[in-house]
Amino acid sequence: MNGELSSFYGLNLASGTEFQQVDISGGVRVPGVLGHGSYLAAHALADNSSPVQRAFVVRERLLCNDLPEVPTNLDTNLKPQAPDATSRERYQTHSSNAVCYNCHQLIWKDSPMLEPVRSSYKTGEPIHWVKVHDLPDFAYFNHSIHVAKGVGCAECHGRVDKMSLMRSEHVLQMRWCLDCHRNPEEHLRPKDQIFSMTWKAEDQAALGAQLAKEYHLRGTADLTSCNTCHR
Repeated sequence: MNGELSSFYGLNLASGTEFQQVDISGGVRVPGVLGHGSYLAAHALADNSSPVQRAFVVRERLLCNDLPEVPTNLDTNLKPQAPDATSRERYQTHSSNAVCYNCHQLIWKDSPMLEPVRSSYKTGEPIHWVKVHDLPDFAYFNHSIHVAKGVGCAECHGRVDKMSLMRSEHVLQMRWCLDCHRNPEEHLRPKDQIFSMTWKAEDQAALGAQLAKEYHLRGTADLTSCNTCHR
């Protein structure tokens, strides 16, 4: 290993940029397979670690457990976190309802931070949610019509699969909404790809025009009418 790799593993066995053979026969404890850098990197987010991804691998591939499927309509917003919180602390503060408890009774089931989840599951009392995408009361928004017309989740919410902490990807102001309503073809996709975070069209202009006809999109005048979003 070299100095950087030695530092990554918390060891003081090498220095410099060149790789060199090191001696671990003197009782030096080195990480096992689950602590190997390649494993941690392969099961992480683009900008942060992911204890959940690693936990799923352990439960399903090593312990042969069948974990429940995550519902596609599940709101997975996280509570605001302290800037210096570790990955474990950020994920432990994740609050949910009885649906999420199906997994959390297997993953971090004894974590004190998940007591609100266990309490909600047992008492039926809802957990207080902190909305990330909170529109003004005078703005009418319906998820179902956007989904029915082929607008994917990532168009408004961004790549949530790469977010260690849920955040607002776009400003969600009227001008931003109108830009989309004036040119909806740029944002349409096949309905079986609505929930995909990675889908890309080979020719969005051609596909968008085709889907706009298939989905019977209304004209620009209707889509940009004040009455569409303000009632």
